[in-house]
Amino acid sequence: MNIAYIIGVIVGVAVGLVLAFLLIRYSRTDKKLKPKYDERQELIRGRGFKYAFYTSLVYFGLLTLTIFCLTEIVQPGVLTFLGVCLSVLVYAGYCIWHEAYFALNENPKRVMIAFSVIGLFNVVIGLSNLHDVTSLQSADATPGLINLTCAVLLLGIFLILLVKHIANRRRED
Repeated sequence: MNIAYIIGVIVGVAVGLVLAFLLIRYSRTDKKLKPKYDERQELIRGRGFKYAFYTSLVYFGLLTLTIFCLTEIVQPGVLTFLGVCLSVLVYAGYCIWHEAYFALNENPKRVMIAFSVIGLFNVVIGLSNLHDVTSLQSADATPGLINLTCAVLLLGIFLILLVKHIANRRRED
């Protein structure tokens, strides 16, 4: 593996962590890093973590069987990351649907703006990384596929939030 590529990945992760820190500060109404949840939200979040864990177990069990029984279609790292994203989507979906996703000191509109920007950013980077790739099994396809997987995750969370918002409006009417 190329040393420049490894350094690029490390720098990319560092930049991502800094941006995540800034996103947290931006989304909080009181500018504190620690989110505040009430007791009901904590219970729901705990159930959400449980369902996400079970989803992860099932996914990785099926993935293991698939890898042993069939040839690989995509890079293993992408398939592993897909399992993580699926678990996050289950957790987020459960918490959103039971209104425990956003902390009490969090501004939902700011979070949605950030998700939209990050999702769009991942789509652009993912597509630009895939334009020259001839096979999805190629190691060159891995970064693009991971970016596109992130974009799909954020789109899924956004759609769940949108459906929940519409359902709440109809219930209020």
